[in-house]
Amino acid sequence: MSINNLEQEKLTERLTRYIDGQLTEKEMAETSQWIASNEEIKSQYLQLKVILTSFEISENADLTGTPSQRMEARFEQWLDQAQVNNKPRTLALKSWYKIAAAALVLILAGAGGMIMRTVYVQRQELARVQFELEQTKQLVMAQLSNTQSASQRISAIYSTDELVAPDQEILQLLIKTMDEDPSSNVRMVSLDALSKYYSIPEVRAALIQSMKFQKDPVVQIALIQLLVQRKEKIIIGDLQNITVQNGIIKAVKDEAYKGIFKLT
Repeated sequence: MSINNLEQEKLTERLTRYIDGQLTEKEMAETSQWIASNEEIKSQYLQLKVILTSFEISENADLTGTPSQRMEARFEQWLDQAQVNNKPRTLALKSWYKIAAAALVLILAGAGGMIMRTVYVQRQELARVQFELEQTKQLVMAQLSNTQSASQRISAIYSTDELVAPDQEILQLLIKTMDEDPSSNVRMVSLDALSKYYSIPEVRAALIQSMKFQKDPVVQIALIQLLVQRKEKIIIGDLQNITVQNGIIKAVKDEAYKGIFKLT
């Protein structure tokens, strides 16, 4: 019987009987050769030896031990009582009990190893994702600070979509860009990016505050539409101010009138 064709259960039984000295001389020699020549079998043999040694110790232990020890002791006591009527069968049951318990421990050890490997892989993947997100963040901040290229600033804003949840540093930079960038297009893209995070209190407050000093007509109209859509009645006063201010173009005033009508 070749080692490669051994089923795990049969291998566990063979090793258990080898440790207990229950094999023939030929089988003992054959098993010893397996252990010496196969690292996997050797590993299982060493684990089984530790397990079975603990079984021998627990057989002589006080029944005031742990619940698992007491359960094992009660099982052993039941087996000992059964010896009176059926000694051969009892010995077989005790041997089977050792084999089954040892096999279970090996299976659980294998499952534990698999879980540990899975956790390790997941942690590696998480670390990789976090590293990539940090690189994206640094690139966004660098490009947003590039005062010479509006296209790069727009590209940086679009890159924030790759961030699962922009941190405070990125959000504050987007708010500053919406309020102060010299390019109307960059301001609009910033506003659009911020609108996706409207549920964040700091973003909502910044959008409402921007109504008070925003001078870019294109951004003013888009901002009014966004806040009216969100039913922000708190801006009614700001909309009324827009309708009476000098220097505000008609399109913005018309949007302010429509906003007042919808919110009242």
